[in-house]
Amino acid sequence: GDGRTNKVVAMRKFHNELMVFQEDTGAEGGTVTSFAGYSPTTFGKLVISSSLGTFSNKTVDVVSGVKTSTETEENIKDLVFFLTRHGVAVTDGLVVSLISDDIQNYFDPTKTESIRRGYESKHWLKYDSAFNVIRIGLVTGSSATLPNIFPVFDLTTKTWSFDTPAQELSFIIEIEAGSGNIPVLQIAGGIDDGQVYLSNSGKNDVSTAIDSFFIMELNARGKYLLLGEMLIQMESQVHGDIAIEFFKNSIQAGHKFLSMIPELPLQSVRRHRFTLNIEDQNISIKVRNTGIDEDMKLLSLGVKTLIYEGR
Repeated sequence: GDGRTNKVVAMRKFHNELMVFQEDTGAEGGTVTSFAGYSPTTFGKLVISSSLGTFSNKTVDVVSGVKTSTETEENIKDLVFFLTRHGVAVTDGLVVSLISDDIQNYFDPTKTESIRRGYESKHWLKYDSAFNVIRIGLVTGSSATLPNIFPVFDLTTKTWSFDTPAQELSFIIEIEAGSGNIPVLQIAGGIDDGQVYLSNSGKNDVSTAIDSFFIMELNARGKYLLLGEMLIQMESQVHGDIAIEFFKNSIQAGHKFLSMIPELPLQSVRRHRFTLNIEDQNISIKVRNTGIDEDMKLLSLGVKTLIYEGR
């Protein structure tokens, strides 16, 4: 940073430089500093702001190639948006500007709806490439402990509005889609129920389950493996199963459904151990939960494998 004791809370790649954000706190505020160079002897820094910083790693986002307008005379540029205690700020790497005049009441400590002190780590800011807007979650008022106000800044019209999601969100992140017409998907964390939502797949995603799973791959440099036994432990739940599918070189070779309901009252862990007889050069094990209203909290998974000498 700039030498002050304010801790570094976020770092972002910006062009060929590193932009560093220090915590926005205390009488002096925070700092935004740009570092350039390719070795310790060539490192140099530029202090972009000595009074504005940010709150956490969730309150900064770099938008590459901002399409600020459809007008031909406006340039496409890279910008960094971030939250400060004074408002929503943006920088092009040289100067910082505040763009939150229309929602400045949420950053005015004399207002009852102002952002709540002590909950800065709960705020978030993220670019939504599907609609070319900046989405924000703020903890406001005297009693909220999680984001309850969701401003939206349109980069094309440069206007503010407010989102009213059916499920209040703790954060969103964009990932690349594996298929479908939408190339970039938005994954969001639900505040009220702790579930994960796919936020840009339609107008109502609250009732649509996300297929959440993991796959374990087993191989031994082309030798044939024998999968003979499996042990799995997960946190017990009042209802629900997990589904386990087995594949031999991507061809399904069986499946099992295992209950997550405790066998005895107050039992916190459900354990399953069973034998198998699956042999192939590459064995895949896919584990997932089976319902929208269920969780899968896996604690451990063990397998017993042998080199299949019969081949």
